[in-house]
Amino acid sequence: MKTAIYVDFDNIYGGILDKLGIPADPKLQKKVTNFQIHFLKEVLSKFFRQLKETLVMVEPIHKSNHDPLCIKVFAEYENLPLSIRFSPGMPIFLYNIGVVPVNPFIASSKKKKNRNAADVSLVLTAIEDLIVKSIPADAVIICTCDIDLYPLILWLREHTGKEIILGGFSDRTSRLYDAVLVGRRLELEFYLEEAVREVFYSFNSPEIAADWLSQLKESDLEFLKNLMGRYKLSENLLVSRYKSEFSVRKEEVIKTGKLKEEKAVDTCEEFKAKLLEGLRDWLEKREYASTGLIIKSWLPEWGLDIDVLEANKCLEKIIKDKENLNKRNLTFEMESVGNGFIKGKFLKLERNSGGGDV
Repeated sequence: MKTAIYVDFDNIYGGILDKLGIPADPKLQKKVTNFQIHFLKEVLSKFFRQLKETLVMVEPIHKSNHDPLCIKVFAEYENLPLSIRFSPGMPIFLYNIGVVPVNPFIASSKKKKNRNAADVSLVLTAIEDLIVKSIPADAVIICTCDIDLYPLILWLREHTGKEIILGGFSDRTSRLYDAVLVGRRLELEFYLEEAVREVFYSFNSPEIAADWLSQLKESDLEFLKNLMGRYKLSENLLVSRYKSEFSVRKEEVIKTGKLKEEKAVDTCEEFKAKLLEGLRDWLEKREYASTGLIIKSWLPEWGLDIDVLEANKCLEKIIKDKENLNKRNLTFEMESVGNGFIKGKFLKLERNSGGGDV
């Protein structure tokens, strides 16, 4: 069966975060560790691979093969929780794992504004693919949990004659669908559970386990235990091993923490040197350089051992040192600061004919 899959990722991504126990609340996002971000990326990668390989239907539960002509994933990515922690960006991450990210590209989009932009983009794309382009899909799969795409589902059933399958998390899907849809359902909880299990089982490889251990903090043990309880995984698989590892290496962890602090200072100096060099060349021909440009485009090219949060801390130090910026004929215009992330832009510092700053 050939399928066309359209994912309301604004909605589905929130469900995945909730089921993994990763906070979507902006006030709590600073507590999300690098380990949890790494875990989230691995789960998303395996989740979409599972979706491409097989269909898991409910009532009754059964699996069937399919040939997905496309998997298109719709969201205002810049507004998704933790999106800034995906470097060089969440759309690129999704593209690299084999799905097509679609961003409605709404100008000056802000949190809680244009909240239906991704839904509108999904509706128009589905109609264009199925009616205008007439792609040869036998079935259309709409992945969403809210009722906003209900009119599209009814329209597709009426005008295409194709089988329409709703994919979602059963405990989050609007009950209004139960009254009007009689077709088959796709249970996304199965895909998420398989993805989580696959990530945990990958820890059995010594090389992979060593890589994960290098990122793990003691605060992550509770995160792992909660997931193991939810998906009925044995604690012996990972947590017990790491508990003993932490108890043995307690002093080493403290020393490593001090070494990391020293390394962070050196890395910030390297970041600063790269930034000032980049600003010098960039501002020769342009009016300003935004922090978004620096973090999303320049940082990945520099090859520094630094994540997005650490880069923002380095930026904060550089911005506070106004005297040094002025010496280099630079200034910074702050736009906003939230959840540890700075938004603003670097500009050349204009000087008047008397040599003083304007």
